[in-house]
Amino acid sequence: SLAARVELLPLDPAYRAVFADSSRLDVHTDGEAMEAEVRSFAGAAEAAGYRRLRTWLERLYRAQMRRFIDTNFDSPFQLLHPDLARLAALGGFGRLDGKIGSFLSDERLR
Repeated sequence: SLAARVELLPLDPAYRAVFADSSRLDVHTDGEAMEAEVRSFAGAAEAAGYRRLRTWLERLYRAQMRRFIDTNFDSPFQLLHPDLARLAALGGFGRLDGKIGSFLSDERLR
């Protein structure tokens, strides 16, 4: 098996983003570490926006994963479920760039 041949190790940070203005952002997989990084990089308001973005993404994930992504459908009528309305109410069918912009104003974080 692959696991027997290759040992995967977590990276921290997962990667470093470097921008045209030479600013750098270390990207972490841990939410609290990433929020602290955003606070240091772009200020408290952006860190609060990042926290709200994560909360929205978690809600979006919960609304779609079990019912739509991890499911086989025999009929399109199986899509008609209360989770479909929940997904629409969360903005799950809109453009992602605009939604992210409602949480984060710093272009580098979008």
